[in-house]
Amino acid sequence: MDFFSDSLDRLKHELRVSKDGEVAVALGMSKTAFSERKKRGSFPEKELRALAAERPEIDVVYVLTGVRDLHQAESQDQFAARMQAITATARLVDALPLPEQEREGVKLCLMGDPVVDAKVLADALQQSWRAESAQSAMTSSQGQIRYSQGTVVPLPTNEHAGLTQQEVLAIVLDALHTAGRTLPAAKVFAVVEAVMAWQRAGIGVTNSAVQDQLRQVK
Repeated sequence: MDFFSDSLDRLKHELRVSKDGEVAVALGMSKTAFSERKKRGSFPEKELRALAAERPEIDVVYVLTGVRDLHQAESQDQFAARMQAITATARLVDALPLPEQEREGVKLCLMGDPVVDAKVLADALQQSWRAESAQSAMTSSQGQIRYSQGTVVPLPTNEHAGLTQQEVLAIVLDALHTAGRTLPAAKVFAVVEAVMAWQRAGIGVTNSAVQDQLRQVK
């Protein structure tokens, strides 16, 4: 790999994105202009520094050299904890109903921060869900979501309440990983939306109840 490609990969990591077009937008460049710079191997350092001035969490030294700025360096304990969090989240990514290339791209965006990584997982599933929604045959009635095979019914438990959509998504993905299963994104989001609706009706959530519901979804 060359300087441009190496720096681009590190910038994607800093921005928590996986596509060149997303980098171009962040740098305030058109996709065409960025593509031309990439062909010439001319990294947009000026645009990078301007972006870092607005977003100080971006480590310019790291992007350009691969070496972390000392004032932003993590302790060994912090680094180990973050790597453990990334490894645990990567196991959830393996359960995502995504093509292998997209799955690996999501893993590259993981930062070990629960809030950031939950958004990465949610965004990846939403993109997959949009692609599959036209092919998904499901209807909703009386609190139930039906598929061509299987039905999700209201949860009869009240262990947790007031969970966010990302927290519910994490529970569903954990349950899929535990069961060694994958589901199309449309079905995953249908289950998440059903659980959110049940919460609004005053019904809570348990891990075991989610696992029971997922067993009914084929």
